Amino acid sequence: MKGKKPKIRNYKPSELKKVKVPNPMEIKNPRQIKFAHTLLHWAWNGRALKDWTPIQVIAEHYRVVSVMLKEGIEHKIKDTLDKTLPKTSRKS
Repeated sequence: MKGKKPKIRNYKPSELKKVKVPNPMEIKNPRQIKFAHTLLHWAWNGRALKDWTPIQVIAEHYRVVSVMLKEGIEHKIKDTLDKTLPKTSRKS
């Protein structure tokens, strides 16, 4: 991930939906959804997606977690990336 992480706060869905993500992840089945979620946490911790900005990681994480919750896939709070989720998307 390139750039400095922003102040950790709850972003609003309307803010995150405006962010252009360079290559949105394919999340059509549970396996893809879980892999995308893991990859985003790796990116947040500097281990993947080196060309993405922090706000792009935050926005894509919101999209992936929204699909996880809709599909009934458990989402656990792992690190500060999860603290950027809108409160309505925060489930532990």
